[in-house]
Amino acid sequence: MKQAYDEMPASSGDDEISVVQLTRLMWRSRRLIAAVILICGIIAAVISLLLPPIYTARVSLLPRDQGTQQNLLGQLASLTNMQLGNGSTYEDLYGQIITSNRVLDRILDEQWSRYAGDEPKPLMELLGSHKRPDASVKTWAERERFKSNLRRQVISFERRAATGYMQINVSLPRWPELAAELANALAGELDAYLQEMSRGRASEQRRFISDRLDEIRIELDAAASSLADFESQNRSFASSPLLSRRHTELTRDLQVQTAVWIELKRQLEIAKIDENKDVIAIEVLDSATVPFVRSAPSRSLITLGGAALGFVLACG
Repeated sequence: MKQAYDEMPASSGDDEISVVQLTRLMWRSRRLIAAVILICGIIAAVISLLLPPIYTARVSLLPRDQGTQQNLLGQLASLTNMQLGNGSTYEDLYGQIITSNRVLDRILDEQWSRYAGDEPKPLMELLGSHKRPDASVKTWAERERFKSNLRRQVISFERRAATGYMQINVSLPRWPELAAELANALAGELDAYLQEMSRGRASEQRRFISDRLDEIRIELDAAASSLADFESQNRSFASSPLLSRRHTELTRDLQVQTAVWIELKRQLEIAKIDENKDVIAIEVLDSATVPFVRSAPSRSLITLGGAALGFVLACG
């Protein structure tokens, strides 16, 4: 026990000596350490300069009707057959729409310019995804791979929890004008898609009501003719209990058909109004402008990271 107690100060003293020795060694090698740090920092800075600048264009959106968000969310989910969880928000739905095959196919089928005055070309050619001599030949696999890259690296969607505002982000290397144009185009495609789906459902409802109204009109005319024929053939029906009951049945049928026709007529007018109004739409708070300041890479962080790596290597 005494021996162990006697050894403890010695061990602490050895640690103190080791730290002192290490500090003295680093001080004697300070020039070498500084040189390694400087060289690694310069290499990292050169690498950061060689990396292509990334520019991010942003479109800010907000829902048109904040009071009916949940109703619209459920309606859109049923229209698009998209699977949403219990805590789903507009971010879940809109984010799926702007990266859906339907929207991306429209984007890929259009012609784009990298900057003002540039010759319009398909997006796959501009971003260097397609390098065959015949640029018009694009296989299905190439197209799907390109859309997958757009979803992972180019297009993103976010929602600010504090304000509820949403953003469509498009990040592209070297071409800020193209990034802004793509972001605004995605916002337009999102709005067009939502209104198309909404109006499509309203059109289906209007057609159904209109067809049903035509059927009821035929039945109504038949009921009116039956009642008129009965009254013309049985002018003294009131004196016969059997004929009076038949007259009551025909009158009731005509009243029922009339009530159904009136209700369907009212529903048809409502469907026509719904078909020609923006049931579901977005409002663009801020359109994308050309981002002249790059969003990545962070050259200062890369340089500092290289310097830190140089210090570790020099001390190792």
